[in-house]
Amino acid sequence: MHTEDGCLIGKCLDGDPDAFGFLVDKYKSAVFALAYSNLGNFHDAQDLTQEVFIEAYQNLHKLRYWDKFAFWLYRIASNKGKNAVRAKSKRPDREFLEDQEPGLFEDISINSYREGAIYESVSDILESLEETDRQIVMLHYFGGMTSSEISNFSGISPSAVRKRLRKARILLKGEVLSRMGEAFKNKLPVSFTFNIMDIVKHIRVKPLPKVTGISWGISIALGIAIFGASLSVKLPEAMVYYDNSMAPRVSKLTDTDEVPVVIVNQPKTTSRDSVFTVAQGNMDGDSPGVTEWTKYGNGFVLGTDPEAWDNKDISDPAVIYDGGVYRMWYGGSDGENWRIGYAISADGIDWQKYGGNPVVDLGKPGEWDDFYVGGPSVIFHKESGIYEMWYYGSDGRDQRVGYAISTDGVNWEKYGGNPVLDTGESWEWDGHLVSYPTVIFHDNLYRMWYQGNNYTQLEIGYATSTNGIDWQKYSGNPVLRLGNSGKWDNAHIMAPTVIHDGISYKMWYSGEDGCSPKIDESRVFPRIGYATSTDGIVWKKQASPVLNPRGWDKSGLQNPDVLYDGKKYKMWYAGDDGEHFRIGYATARVDNTSVLTDDTPNAPLNSEAFAPFPQPANPEVWIPYRISQSADVNITIYDIDGKVIRILNLGHQPTGQHISKEKAAYWDGRDEAGEQVASGVYFYIIHAGDSFTATKKLMVSR
Repeated sequence: MHTEDGCLIGKCLDGDPDAFGFLVDKYKSAVFALAYSNLGNFHDAQDLTQEVFIEAYQNLHKLRYWDKFAFWLYRIASNKGKNAVRAKSKRPDREFLEDQEPGLFEDISINSYREGAIYESVSDILESLEETDRQIVMLHYFGGMTSSEISNFSGISPSAVRKRLRKARILLKGEVLSRMGEAFKNKLPVSFTFNIMDIVKHIRVKPLPKVTGISWGISIALGIAIFGASLSVKLPEAMVYYDNSMAPRVSKLTDTDEVPVVIVNQPKTTSRDSVFTVAQGNMDGDSPGVTEWTKYGNGFVLGTDPEAWDNKDISDPAVIYDGGVYRMWYGGSDGENWRIGYAISADGIDWQKYGGNPVVDLGKPGEWDDFYVGGPSVIFHKESGIYEMWYYGSDGRDQRVGYAISTDGVNWEKYGGNPVLDTGESWEWDGHLVSYPTVIFHDNLYRMWYQGNNYTQLEIGYATSTNGIDWQKYSGNPVLRLGNSGKWDNAHIMAPTVIHDGISYKMWYSGEDGCSPKIDESRVFPRIGYATSTDGIVWKKQASPVLNPRGWDKSGLQNPDVLYDGKKYKMWYAGDDGEHFRIGYATARVDNTSVLTDDTPNAPLNSEAFAPFPQPANPEVWIPYRISQSADVNITIYDIDGKVIRILNLGHQPTGQHISKEKAAYWDGRDEAGEQVASGVYFYIIHAGDSFTATKKLMVSR
């Protein structure tokens, strides 16, 4: 069931532009207050407010979560305000008045003089506030919004809003606060909403497709349609098949192997009989892996210190093993702010905190990380003796990823160009926050997985870098999505940790099935899940969590970090007893079924096709798979138009894993005529006898 905003947006997208007028009336004061806090000029703020609503209307079809319209609108207003400030120097209204022709304002009444004096006194005080504080004050006193409404609109947590308002009240005189409403009243014309609606009625909004049901019984003709023609293409949400027997209408979302599938009826009206789009997706199901974990029997291994900076919570462990010593960096909180501390241990269980903690502190007032820092991920380079850290920072509103280096793991130097990974655009999936990075260095490339959201569900994205500073987000993000309805991780997926065991990527992550939409409120028993991947992009989840709340951590588990020493896996995680977060510990023996090699003994329980490697192909590619019984295997490769490019007849293959380059199927990137294929997105179907068929995507870059 949608909120009022969601229902109004639905009406707009259904062809009723008048519904947008209600949204304009509801948020025009807030947007105007935000615009003025950035520009300091009423006339510019009016123009910007109008531009914000017009841009929002034009892009309504891009809004993924209708009920989060307020925050989406805030992001548009904030971004446009920052761009306007960069485009021209800020110009207060009193400077505007000084620039006018003599005599223009000769007839100034006593009331006008009084209003000007009030405005100048208020404006001078506002200029002395930090940007975020100024915005909150404007939204509260001028926009008339409560702390909760400001939180919904800006993405700043309610507690942070209240804290900043308290600070502002101390800095601002009571007389000034009492004049706020009077100083800024009636600055938008009465006709503002009417003017906006007069503009938007001439704008055609892109509608959303209607979704209805049809019966099964379809004939599927293969072809491919991609939302782009090169490696920069953003992967769509699902595979779509078209049935040529009926008028177009979407039927249902189902699962085939790994890729979600939408069945669509399509009349046969063009030479391209049928089209489907292929996307990376997640399908819940049993995935071989490290699943049998045993918690340390004596409770948590690192706790809070009642007299120290981390007296409220300890979370976000990042552990490395170096020179016979376990080294942990962790997030600690005093109930107001988070900072990063350091501890060492000989066995990973008994820890000694560093006496000079915290080792990474808050940024200076006004900097991007002045409110809290946490979620560290650390890599140590033995050759150079350099530690690298990626962490998230916040100014009380946005969360972004920063970078720091150290020669001893204690004294850290933050990168001057932070943050190194920023939030996406306001309409994108990570438009509100990017945080909790986990970084590994593999195949001469830094690889980061991180949690992101747009003030809705948290999901996990992927980025790569050649130097650890300049990051390129994967165009098909997020790579790990929410579980299906009814699954244990259908509300949030967050705080990943990833390792590569020499064969595949393994991820542990926090998941929730609660319904809390705000990231700062308590959640419903987060648990720890597990997924595997051959390329770090296409992931296979295990259906059930691998670690559950019980005992001292009865209220939830999150923020796992895992090491593998060749014999067993070791996990440190944040456990919640309902009052405090502390660090717990668990171990798991190696499950041989998780190590996919050609020599894995015994027949697998089920056949499976794995992601091709490398990706993108250049142009050679290997196609790994396993089969539960010997069979004739063939692979058919299609181009983006559904044309058969190549058929690989592998002959009769034995039961077992066909994973390595020696045993996986090989394609040299040539078509049946022996010509090299063009760069782009391709699709293949693998058949093993009559019992197994799987569909996969691959990309070619020449």
